[in-house]
Amino acid sequence: MDKTFSWRWPKTGGVYVEWNHGHAGIADFTTNYVIEAHPDFGVASKNRYKSFWAKYNTDELYVGGATQAKYKTAVNYARQQIGKPYAIKTTLSSTNAWYCSKLVYKAWLAAGYNVGNAKTSFPIPSGIVGVTPYQILWDDNVFFYQKVK
Repeated sequence: MDKTFSWRWPKTGGVYVEWNHGHAGIADFTTNYVIEAHPDFGVASKNRYKSFWAKYNTDELYVGGATQAKYKTAVNYARQQIGKPYAIKTTLSSTNAWYCSKLVYKAWLAAGYNVGNAKTSFPIPSGIVGVTPYQILWDDNVFFYQKVK
């Protein structure tokens, strides 16, 4: 997460967002790709885990106590969303459109873990309802593992 993150999303109508939010995705170690929701391509398994994300200041996190079976449940849930569109203005209950941290949050919720319930004061931009990567990062169930390298 940068102190200030700015991004103009051309495929979402040029929405300009500036806030410290970062990005979230789920590493699928069976394919070595990251399943993520992105404004330019929706939900996809497009970027290689190590070769792409190692170029950025990327942290590898894990969910405390999650077994391999639970991890597979989360990954399989995320896989089922591939091909669906991106939307920053959506609700957590909708499964029709996704943004990055909503995908991670809902995938882990399907596996039995709430990873977006951080009790932090963090300003969320107007019109965004849900969970941010910041909340996932600081959740009590989520722990730092290593930098992606």
